[in-house]
Amino acid sequence: MLILLIVLIAIAAALTLFALLRGLATFSQEQTAESYTKQTQMMTSRIKWQAIAVILIVVVSFVM
Repeated sequence: MLILLIVLIAIAAALTLFALLRGLATFSQEQTAESYTKQTQMMTSRIKWQAIAVILIVVVSFVM
């Protein structure tokens, strides 16, 4: 169980990093209404994956 939770935390952290890098890449491009929408989507995605990772860390701390 603990190993599964740690793997899920690693996956959530990787997806957080992916969303952050993709958002930064969009930010570095020309600023249009479409890129602004994409930046907002990537920020929302990053926050979602960070929240999932934090929740999983809390679960691991209760399991241990």
